Amino acid sequence: MGIWKQDVFIYLFFLIISMTVIAVAVHYPDGDREFPLLIASCLAVSSAFLLVKSFLKEGAPLSFSLKNYRKIVLQVVLIIGFFFLLPRVGFFISAALLSLLTILNGGYPHKIIAVLFSVIFPGVIFFIFHILLEVPLPPSFAGLGIGL
Repeated sequence: MGIWKQDVFIYLFFLIISMTVIAVAVHYPDGDREFPLLIASCLAVSSAFLLVKSFLKEGAPLSFSLKNYRKIVLQVVLIIGFFFLLPRVGFFISAALLSLLTILNGGYPHKIIAVLFSVIFPGVIFFIFHILLEVPLPPSFAGLGIGL
């Protein structure tokens, strides 16, 4: 029975993130807490399941190179940047940038498909949450109504 260190690290990281979100969200008002609690609970259950599964994996652990650590650190910086950018330029632009940079950080070779996905996916998310479910999302360009 081999423990895959990178799996354990990643799943523990997401478990800690989800528990932090849950701890913060329980103090939100009634209407505002449901969505963060739902997402964080799903993330916590998934992370816990995958953490247990990683302990049950058989085989030799994979090596974890410095390049992979850099990608993880860059991804964390991208997510932090997303949260700082979100109130300034709005959901669509910040989500499209995060999607594109995440795909490129992962090493996806087809740049045109990455750009298309990065525009279409946030557009679909915007449509589902803002239009269908009427969840308020940060407006683009600090409330000027430019873009989505």
